[in-house]
Amino acid sequence: MVILRSGAIAKEVEPSGRVKIAAAPDNGRANEPWQWRLTIGDSPSGESNLNGQNLRLSNPGSRGEKVLELVCEKNLVTGAMKLETLSSQSDLERADGELMVIYMHSGELAFDQHRLGAGDAAIISGSEHFTVRAEPVAEQADFALVRLGSATDTGLVWIP
Repeated sequence: MVILRSGAIAKEVEPSGRVKIAAAPDNGRANEPWQWRLTIGDSPSGESNLNGQNLRLSNPGSRGEKVLELVCEKNLVTGAMKLETLSSQSDLERADGELMVIYMHSGELAFDQHRLGAGDAAIISGSEHFTVRAEPVAEQADFALVRLGSATDTGLVWIP
């Protein structure tokens, strides 16, 4: 499990102006094939029309919104994301070989001796089934739950 804090994420601005939360490969090595990218910005990029998904997140305390965007190489990676609201303790399960990203929208979420606040992310990968017990710190926590899998059934890993 890797925890990415909002301050570190905010520094990863792409040429398009969107902020990269995570990607694979994440290091720019030329010998690795591009697989997927999760970004957030004011509007969707043109890439999301190819093999991507958008999730609109209302900015707490303002009228604006941000667009969370997941773009995948469809021959290598499958992806799905949805907005979750947690008001009580719940188990989040990651299937064998799946990669799960939790991107915090509002509130705070406690799990596995960690606490995520707005703009933080957790990336959970591995080859075996894994369950994380999550609980909102206050009344509720809103987060995007992103699930990535291998389109070739080889498993999916993420190395920061």
